Amino acid sequence: DIKVETAEKFCLSALKKYPKDIKINRSLGRINFIKEEYEKSYNFFNPIQNVDSYSLYMLSDMYLYGKYVKQDLNKSFKLIKQSADLNYKGALIGIVSYYKNGTGTKANIDLALSSLKKCARFNHSDCLFDLALIYENGSYGEKKDLAKSLTYINKLVDKDDVYGYFLLGTHLIENAESETDIRNGLSNCKLANGSCDAYLIDYYLFSEDYKFFNKIFKNKSENKLKALELFQNLIENIDEEN
Repeated sequence: DIKVETAEKFCLSALKKYPKDIKINRSLGRINFIKEEYEKSYNFFNPIQNVDSYSLYMLSDMYLYGKYVKQDLNKSFKLIKQSADLNYKGALIGIVSYYKNGTGTKANIDLALSSLKKCARFNHSDCLFDLALIYENGSYGEKKDLAKSLTYINKLVDKDDVYGYFLLGTHLIENAESETDIRNGLSNCKLANGSCDAYLIDYYLFSEDYKFFNKIFKNKSENKLKALELFQNLIENIDEEN
């Protein structure tokens, strides 16, 4: 929460006393990156890349988009792989798209999935979320497997993650085997901070398409009102964001 200018003054002062300190150089690299002063950012990250996974990751981004340096997708991939090999969170997540899309390397869905699973072992939310969807829908060459999907969903819920509640809520409603599943699904959706709202609109408007949902919510007029209220909430949230 420290302002960029304040942080920069503090770090530059500390740099005079500790010019080789990795954390100080890393912070100054990050500060200048935020300021879009990419040459300065590069000059702080580059000397410490051999000992700092975050610097490798940021340099990868600079080569990916040609920020100060000439765009070089192969070098970008090599840098993010080095960072991922050191288990830096951002790189573990980011390298998936390199393998999936063939950015700076040959496209390889198996390696993309393997990277996601490695990332998930560190309990990173983004990777848990992606794996939950992969097994829910059957993608990345994997068969649909709701049991595996639930394993990753529950890990998100254990972290009190909003998107974990969203996934669990919608999963329970769409795969309900009882009215209790529907109620538990709705309870999880309440904890999802609005993430379920677009789905809930569909559930209320087309309740007959969801087993057991229409047994609880039988009144179509009331369902339409609930859907309208949720839709208005969505519009209000969009207006607030803009």
